[in-house]
Amino acid sequence: MKNVRMIRGVWVARIVVPQELRRFIGRSELQEKLPPEARARERQAVIVLNRFHALLDDAREKLVASRPIVASAAK
Repeated sequence: MKNVRMIRGVWVARIVVPQELRRFIGRSELQEKLPPEARARERQAVIVLNRFHALLDDAREKLVASRPIVASAAK
C-alpha cells in the first residue's frame, strides 16, 4: 500500500505535506505508527490515511480562503 512503510522495524503511515500547506498544518509530514499484523495494519492504514487527507483538504481550503480576491487586490 502506498504511504505505508516499515521504518526501523516499525510500520508507519506517512504523507509528506506540500510546502504551501505546511503553515496551516504546522509540520512537514504526517506520520502515525501502525500495528505489526498485516490485516490490522491495512485496516488501520485506511483510517489513518483518510484522516491525513482530510487534514490536507482542510488546509487547502484555508489556503484558498487566505488568498486575496481580485476585487480586494485592486483596491
